[in-house]
Amino acid sequence: MPKLPYTEADFIGMKKNELAHLITNQKECWPGPGSFNASKTRIGNIKTVLLDPKNGFLKEVSESEPELNPPLASENYAPKSSSHIPVASASQMKDIISSEFSNDAQSQGSHESSPAPVPVRVLLNDCRFDPVRKIIVNIQVPVDGIQYDEDCKPWVSAQKLVAEVQNSISPIQGFVRLSSPFPFDESYMEYFAKFTEGKLENSDFRPTHLMLSDLNAVHVHVEHAEDNFIQENIASVSTASGSLSTQDKVIFWLKNAAKTRESYDLFCNSHNRVLQNPDIVKIWKFAAAFHRVYYRSKCPISGTRVFLSAIRAALDVGETWLSDALDGDRLVGIYGPGGPHAADQVKEELLQCQETAQGRTALLKFLRDWEESNPCIV
Repeated sequence: MPKLPYTEADFIGMKKNELAHLITNQKECWPGPGSFNASKTRIGNIKTVLLDPKNGFLKEVSESEPELNPPLASENYAPKSSSHIPVASASQMKDIISSEFSNDAQSQGSHESSPAPVPVRVLLNDCRFDPVRKIIVNIQVPVDGIQYDEDCKPWVSAQKLVAEVQNSISPIQGFVRLSSPFPFDESYMEYFAKFTEGKLENSDFRPTHLMLSDLNAVHVHVEHAEDNFIQENIASVSTASGSLSTQDKVIFWLKNAAKTRESYDLFCNSHNRVLQNPDIVKIWKFAAAFHRVYYRSKCPISGTRVFLSAIRAALDVGETWLSDALDGDRLVGIYGPGGPHAADQVKEELLQCQETAQGRTALLKFLRDWEESNPCIV
């Protein structure tokens, strides 16, 4: 069988006695000083020695079978702090792994230039909805986004984890606070990010890393972040114009939320105007995303759920307009760029700008006609 250098992915979930067994199988490669003594050698040092290609520790790989995905961690662990630093830092690990793959490519003609990302399962609990909306997001975290503590437990970079979630089909939208169960006692939640402007992945993350479970998973709770801001504004409005009704509080909250979303200015300026197709697609996307995030969510000010009437009032649109926007965005998602049944003719129509704009009605008719004439691929 051919032999290859170890990577840190090989050690996920391995206990100290298992790592020590790898050393004793090739004890002639131990760099010293002295012979290898498992009881006197820290687990982090064992792993660092195994990863160093200069020491010559190699694993056997079958020629007929592809290498399987790295095993998932299986040992419950509660570290001393959420900022626990492994013996080898993330940058050192990255250099070691890059060196391994570089040497392997030179000696065996491998085409791999970098280690594979680590699969992580994010269990999102969106507490902005009632009942809580639970979503599983499977992502791939770059290897430099994973650190290991002295007991070989993996910790994932909060920034890189959120960045990958935002690049997935289930991005987190709106002003939010993020928290995760505290490693010492999971009955407590620990906030690690708050988003108020810019991009969520550019927030200040404290702590910087989150511990992964035995399934390489991490629980993330999502809450509204703008409560204090809204409460202060409602207080000032109530003082000036009397007490607000429950529905007025919901609408006021939604209007402030809409101002933070992408394409809000374009949406506001689109009222009573005939738009070109690319702009129509953008305002449909704006309306559909707003509906998806806030419909049936729980308003933190009134304590009640958000219904369509409040969304229409906050956006100042009618029932037909919102219904058409949701349908238009659905059809663009199916037949437009990146859709499961993307069609060149549809792509061209969505990008078309004419001397005289045709408007929403014409574009929606084109999309509905296209769906009707292509029923077999829907």
